[in-house]
Amino acid sequence: MKIADYSPGVVIADRYKILSVIGQGGVGVILQAIDLVLNLDMAIKILAVDHTGVNAARLQREAISAGSLTHPNIARILHFGQLKDGAPFMVMELLPGFNLAQFIEEQGRIDYIDAIAIFLQICEGLDFAHKRNIIHRDIKPSNIMLVYHEGRQQVKLLDFGIAKTQTQKNTLTAEGILIGSPFYVSPEQAQGKELDYRSDIYSLGCLMFECLTGKPPFVGQSAIETITMHRKQKPQLISSVVPESIFPDELIEIIDKCLRKEPADRPEDLQKVITQLNQALLSKHDPTETRKTKGHTQDNKWTLLAIAGGVILTGLCTVLYLQKKEETNQSLTKKSLPAHSSGWDTYRKVRKANQEIKFRTSIQDNWICVETISDLLNDADLKELQGKKIDELNLIGCTFDGSGIEYLTDSNLSTLKVLNCNITDTFLMQLAKIDKLVELRIDSPDITDAGIQYLNNFKSLAHLELSCPKVTDQGLKTLCLPSLKKLVLLTPKATDALVEPLKNFKNLNTLSLSDTNTSKDLGVKLSGLKGLRSIELSGLQSLSLDSITAFERMKILNLKLKDIPLNDAQYEAIGKIKTIAVLDLAQSPCTSHNLKHIINLPKLYALDLTGARVITDEMMEELAKTHLVNLDLRNTSINDKQLRKLIKLKSLERLILRDCENLSTDAAEDFARDFRNIWKKKIKIEAFDFYQGGIRR
Repeated sequence: MKIADYSPGVVIADRYKILSVIGQGGVGVILQAIDLVLNLDMAIKILAVDHTGVNAARLQREAISAGSLTHPNIARILHFGQLKDGAPFMVMELLPGFNLAQFIEEQGRIDYIDAIAIFLQICEGLDFAHKRNIIHRDIKPSNIMLVYHEGRQQVKLLDFGIAKTQTQKNTLTAEGILIGSPFYVSPEQAQGKELDYRSDIYSLGCLMFECLTGKPPFVGQSAIETITMHRKQKPQLISSVVPESIFPDELIEIIDKCLRKEPADRPEDLQKVITQLNQALLSKHDPTETRKTKGHTQDNKWTLLAIAGGVILTGLCTVLYLQKKEETNQSLTKKSLPAHSSGWDTYRKVRKANQEIKFRTSIQDNWICVETISDLLNDADLKELQGKKIDELNLIGCTFDGSGIEYLTDSNLSTLKVLNCNITDTFLMQLAKIDKLVELRIDSPDITDAGIQYLNNFKSLAHLELSCPKVTDQGLKTLCLPSLKKLVLLTPKATDALVEPLKNFKNLNTLSLSDTNTSKDLGVKLSGLKGLRSIELSGLQSLSLDSITAFERMKILNLKLKDIPLNDAQYEAIGKIKTIAVLDLAQSPCTSHNLKHIINLPKLYALDLTGARVITDEMMEELAKTHLVNLDLRNTSINDKQLRKLIKLKSLERLILRDCENLSTDAAEDFARDFRNIWKKKIKIEAFDFYQGGIRR
């Protein structure tokens, strides 16, 4: 493949204008290009024409595998196709940063707290894929991008080109080509056996070993020798390889367990790995003790930031790495990667700046929102906001005792969100000084019934959200908020007794209850709240038929019954609530027979069937007869053919199709185009983590 074929200014696929060549390997090239339709920068991976069809099949597999995975720690795939010369190409998000292999080459060993911050995000993305039965099969440092984006640090998992579902056979590798990279291949992978998610866990163990020691666990003189070592040789403990470093016992143990030869001896899933990595962060070792690494000395403040869970490793050199696939007979002596000094310098600058910048401000329609961007903040840092006009303040992942509230009393603050912060009842007591709050959200495990009483100071509060597992009915009984219109509770200890104090909220029209300990007759008891027009119940074990009948008497406009098992009689009862405009049945099993009961609701304009895994042709035909404006079918089995049946739904304006494994990107694009041509209006289609129909990707 010649780089000259893809020179700047050339337009490929009648849509993408090439800006530059990012990287080139033996089997393809990666370009930076601009999407002329959406005016957005993209990365395009193009493989050389291969008459056997293997390259195209692998790239298509990558597009299908990664394209079906919408997760912050997995790189997004936006489009797949073939150029006029037959070369397969794939469009993906452009990632500003550099990969973990380059980072290790520059940095050497990585301090264990910095490394755990990376490992946790890799685990989150990989666990997301595993839960959808997708095995990556090529976990290695060069497939991990370290990205700095909009003030935040993020890890992105790349290259699902040899991924497979657990039901697929290795049809693309029957030639005997090694699957995976020899430094990181699992013993069963090296023997050509069928794989499950535990093979990825082994490769992850190799990656973690290399990050902490500076080299993979096994390095032979050839690929064959290295593979044999994976199969037969016991790896050293990281503490033996780097005896001068201090590693928590939990970290040593989990890496050793990931590297066990037998899959059954490894962690049973990545949640187990995540748990032990978190335990390593909170281990008995003094986290402020200086640790030696190549060219790197850890200071106390940065260490504490890592403990708080911030992802530290960042970069901004816009490098994407095209990894050559290793041949099994080549030497495995590691070659030095090219130094990206500008990216490394940027990394150092960003790392330093990240310790100094505390807040981010955004303004939209004269609404001023301030958000914390460091999880090291405390009450003293709030002084920086003193005297400033702020409409909304979002405190995320920090520790506050409430003494800094005094700096906010003259800020005109009306909306406060305290999310995943370490706060206690004392914080709420101090918060009462800001008596003009209209919206308040508290997400904290340490708030108790004693602290809830301080909320009564907010006489203007119209919107209250509490995610506080220690709060009980007794605490809720102390609430008296005359202006409250919307109440959202995630309080597992709450029972049906919470309904009685809600009668004191004369203006309450919206109630959301999640994962409470309420009974199946909760709906009957809620019928005493005459002003309710919107009810959301989530995660309840059951709901009686009488409860749903009560919703009819209440003339509910917005009904959300999420993750609640419903039978046909209950669907029939829902179909009699003629006032419903919005109906959310996410994660509640729904069949075509169930659907017939609800599709004729006269005022229904929004329907959410998220997680209704089995979508049939009959269901699509029924939906096409409705007057729906918004339809959510994410995480369902809808396929290309079934999507076409919705072309008759003239009223449709927004369609959500994320995480639909059987749906192709081309089908969504074709549907948006044809719908626009037939009905002469745009439709907003959200699929594969981007919007179709000319809205945004």
